[in-house]
Amino acid sequence: MSYQPPSQPGGEPTQPVGGGYNPPPPSGDYAPPPSGAYTPPPEGGYSPPPSGGYTPPPPPGGGYSPPPAMSGSGGGGQMDINSLIQSYIRAVTKPNVGTYEAEIPNASWTKTLIGVAAVAIIAAIMAVLAGLISSATNAAQIEQLRAQFQNANLPFDPGIFMGGGATGLVGALFTLVLTPLTFLLGTVIQWGVSKMLGGQGDRGGDFGTQAYLSSLSYTPLHIGASILSIIPCVGAIAAIALPIYQIVCVGFSLQASQRQQGGKAMLAAFVPLIILVLLVCGCIGLFTMILAGAINNGSR
Repeated sequence: MSYQPPSQPGGEPTQPVGGGYNPPPPSGDYAPPPSGAYTPPPEGGYSPPPSGGYTPPPPPGGGYSPPPAMSGSGGGGQMDINSLIQSYIRAVTKPNVGTYEAEIPNASWTKTLIGVAAVAIIAAIMAVLAGLISSATNAAQIEQLRAQFQNANLPFDPGIFMGGGATGLVGALFTLVLTPLTFLLGTVIQWGVSKMLGGQGDRGGDFGTQAYLSSLSYTPLHIGASILSIIPCVGAIAAIALPIYQIVCVGFSLQASQRQQGGKAMLAAFVPLIILVLLVCGCIGLFTMILAGAINNGSR
């Protein structure tokens, strides 16, 4: 039975106000939607994708593109030997605060240890070569000292250190061990004294950063000193001049990493050398006294 609208008093059906509601057709059947079943949304709504939907992936060979390789000139975790060599060159040819400030973001223990290891290996090789070169010329002196130590009943053979020894194989082994230890100890002293003198580490002034900055001048200058050590006269001058120049470079690096005045930074940089000179002088004095006593006892 179909729906019938209510009738007016006169028997006429009542029409909705404004024509809003249209009663279903008399037959009561469902009216199908008009042709063109899908009616797109009004303007401003969702627009379907072009070409009717999903876009297939690109053909083989044109898919995923890997990110570009990271260069080593940036952060400390990246490694690039060429960039590290350029840092060495800048550190020794342009020693100023700005040079070392620019290197602070590149600091890493990997780069520091690579530089120190290179110094140790090359210094050990040069020690062996120097020992082989000087072994023949020092033979007579070695025999004289050996006889003096034997007469004094001292269990020590000077040939270990004057033949093909720390000028030779034993010296090379000592160099491999002592080079990283002396570098780290010297850097600890410089960094600690700088802190005591008011250094502030807000520019990456932690110990690892300072070790890296120090290695930038330490590595090339100490390698140069080791290579020149086999040349008479030149080697002696290089063994003094290049380490002193390296300490000056460390002073600039302390200014950069510790925000410190030049005088205080240079003082902190030279403290290990001052301590070393005092120790060497003390050891030489003690050794001379022992040797003189041994010679006097042997001559009686």
